[in-house]
Amino acid sequence: MRYQVITSFRVDTDQGEIELLPGQIINLAQCKASKLLAEGKITPAERVAYKVYSEILHAHLWVVYGPEDRLRAQGISEASKER
Repeated sequence: MRYQVITSFRVDTDQGEIELLPGQIINLAQCKASKLLAEGKITPAERVAYKVYSEILHAHLWVVYGPEDRLRAQGISEASKER
């Protein structure tokens, strides 16, 4: 997955140690990104909200990454039910 660097930090690579700067886009496996996400050093650069339909609930659900209220920022304020 692609992530955007929020704060500068140094990483060891095959080419040696490099510094990642705010605004850079990097590719990381989720297992490596988890710690950096928790520390607030990176944020997802791709879509972070997914709308899925639940056959059991007969309703759409939103799966959202992150503590921010991103759905409300996009103008989505309520759940929808399939009829």
